[in-house]
Amino acid sequence: NNLALSFLPATFYWRQACVNAALSDQQQQLSAQQADTVHRQEEALRRQEAQVESLQRVIREQESELAGHRSRTDALRRGIAMIVQRALQCGMSDDALSRIAAVCRDTCVLESAAQLYEELLKHDPLNVGALTELGFLYLRTQHPDKAADVLNKAVSAAADDRTKAAIIARMQAIKTKMAGSGGCAEADNVR
Repeated sequence: NNLALSFLPATFYWRQACVNAALSDQQQQLSAQQADTVHRQEEALRRQEAQVESLQRVIREQESELAGHRSRTDALRRGIAMIVQRALQCGMSDDALSRIAAVCRDTCVLESAAQLYEELLKHDPLNVGALTELGFLYLRTQHPDKAADVLNKAVSAAADDRTKAAIIARMQAIKTKMAGSGGCAEADNVR
């Protein structure tokens, strides 16, 4: 029995050493797994940072391009405004004024278009085309009261029911489209 008792402390220490070795191996595996996880997370973070930098570069390029478009648009609007002033000063024909007004409307130079349609209405207060276009310009520029007055005049001045119905249908289509978007270009396709 003494012999068995003498092996007991040795067996205990040997088992404790085995447990400690197993724990040490597990700790090393966990440390390796943690290091691998940290490495993968760092790689993912670097990729995300590279993507963010790439997106920031694209945004800067887009902003620069947009600034160029704004500059060209401003130049176009100034040019059209000069043409409108010359057209008004030169006493152009109603047909020419109407064409220039349509270009202004189509390029969203709405103030100039409105000026031209108002000039056309000075020559012919019952010009259904000018009344209609001016009314729709007022709708597009968020002046619903003016639009209603002018469009009612257009409907009253229209010679036949078909023209009246076309004006009302176009007005409803533009109102619906404008309620959803509110921008200038959105209403351009409704004619």
